[in-house]
Amino acid sequence: MKKILCIDDNGLDFAKLERFLSEQGISWDECVTDDTLRRNPFRYTEPECLDLIEHAPIGFFRSTVDGKFISANPAVSRMLKYASTEEMIILVNRTGIAEAVYVDSAHRREVVESVLSHEGWRIFEERFRCKDGSVITCNFHLQAYGMESGSVELHGFVENITERKLVEESLLLNKLIIDNTSLGIFRGSSDARILSANKYWAKVLGYTVEELCTMSFFGSFVN
Repeated sequence: MKKILCIDDNGLDFAKLERFLSEQGISWDECVTDDTLRRNPFRYTEPECLDLIEHAPIGFFRSTVDGKFISANPAVSRMLKYASTEEMIILVNRTGIAEAVYVDSAHRREVVESVLSHEGWRIFEERFRCKDGSVITCNFHLQAYGMESGSVELHGFVENITERKLVEESLLLNKLIIDNTSLGIFRGSSDARILSANKYWAKVLGYTVEELCTMSFFGSFVN
């Protein structure tokens, strides 16, 4: 029986992929039955899966438990700003992933212990150091994978969320500024409903923010 990897139709939605495999009770490298294949029309043979991983925009890597890269796809090396995957593996493995990649090198031990003590995939958010010294924030899924030899590898998917985090932090800062300014700020709809308001304006008018957001600009409550 040929080993396969079942994935969602866009080939990149890891959450759906993980959920599907969990529902079917199969692991990444497990042979699945023809019945499972019939129930999942989106399927790839092992060579196709390897090609998909190689060209995916999301990083995939394999490492030893003690922190040395075994392999990685180009997305990982691009993320960490190395010229190639080969260069990344050689340079990082001189000291290890914890020292070369993690901003907080001690935290990798906590991550690994968490993964080894639980079955299935574990999800983390971590700050990683790039080759040029810059720092990125990533989400990554990590799982311990037992080999036939008895050794254990760590397999992981990693996604750079630095820009998303910057946007979230900017929105949070803007909200703090709006909520604490001494100016009334509000946002309304085309039909005169109040969609949002800051605390200062609500206080001046004698309402709570929640109450204002149920009203129109004409002072009537909106059903």
